[in-house]
Amino acid sequence: MRRALLCAFVVGVLVLLTGAPASAHASLLSSDPEEGSVVAAVPDQLVLTFNEPVRLDQVQAFTPAGDDWSVTAEAQDNRLVVVPQEDPGTGTVVVAWKVISADGHVVGGSLTFSIGSRSSGATAAQSSGDTASRGVEIARWAAVAVLVGSLLAIVVLAVLVAARGTLPARWTHHGLVRALQMLWNAAFVAALALVPLLQVVSVGGTLRDAVDWVTWLNGLTRGRTWLLLASVLVAAGLVAVVRRTARPRHGSLPVLRVVAGALVALVVAPLLVVVVAGPETPGEQAVAAAPSPTVGAQTAELGQAGTATVSARQTDGRSYRLRLTLTGPDGAPLRPYAKPTMSISSDDVELGDVALRRTGPGAYVADVVIPRAGEWSAAVSVRTSEFDNPVAVVPVDVG
Repeated sequence: MRRALLCAFVVGVLVLLTGAPASAHASLLSSDPEEGSVVAAVPDQLVLTFNEPVRLDQVQAFTPAGDDWSVTAEAQDNRLVVVPQEDPGTGTVVVAWKVISADGHVVGGSLTFSIGSRSSGATAAQSSGDTASRGVEIARWAAVAVLVGSLLAIVVLAVLVAARGTLPARWTHHGLVRALQMLWNAAFVAALALVPLLQVVSVGGTLRDAVDWVTWLNGLTRGRTWLLLASVLVAAGLVAVVRRTARPRHGSLPVLRVVAGALVALVVAPLLVVVVAGPETPGEQAVAAAPSPTVGAQTAELGQAGTATVSARQTDGRSYRLRLTLTGPDGAPLRPYAKPTMSISSDDVELGDVALRRTGPGAYVADVVIPRAGEWSAAVSVRTSEFDNPVAVVPVDVG
């Protein structure tokens, strides 16, 4: 029981650490169609749902070819409804929006989805910096082996003891308890180790990145992480039931058998889900294909904190992979106080924040559909301390 409480306490603390600060401005909760989805035909309407009532500022839409797409828009309480006025054709479209929050603040962003199929185009060649190092792979598989092996050993002991209703010959209760304790401790440590390791594998990185607290926080957003932690938490309850089952006088044997069976299922089910889902591959990995144009890297100052450099490589149609590199004044990679943010805009279009993924010290990537050629800019906001948050505006010219 103490193990279950300990595990629940640790998981609870980790959840609290991932809590995002409250925002006073409107934020997008959901969209229909969903971001990045593929729909069979042009929707009758697009619906963006916010966390508070909003007013319309501006909506601009772009066809797969980068031309203007005629749409009308209307704010309805906390929803922004966009109605297409024509068929933009097959491919990936972008709808850039701006709304006014209840406090008068203008919030912008974009919705990208595909009609019929995603736009075709060049595919980015794989970069050696995007794949996880061999040391990370070895550590990941070692942690998985320890976790799965320990949990399965607990399950086997539970089934054996529950089936007999007592300990096998020559077994002692003290020895059983000691074995269960060692197995559960090993599973718990392995599960915690997998929190950052699964994240590093998904974005590419080294073992050094696995001890970065940002990697830990990002790792806790992964579904597989929570499934594995859930198995370990349930296993703590299974250990307690096995200890009691080994001494029938402490409880009803039929009831303990039923409880043990239920807990065994709850331990094994998440593991099966993870196994069926298959091995994870680095999120930045792509299949090498025809060469694709790369926009030259541009650099802007982050005040006295260093510089921000952004380059772009076309990956698919009008999709670009942006690479952000943060460098300190000494020329070494800049390790920010918190994960940086980057928003993309032009003189008349605002695409909003892009999803940055950390690939190494001071290095990040993001995939974004830039709907038309021209001069764009990336506003990079970097929190370098508790109170300092310099912003660099880096030009990005795309053809």
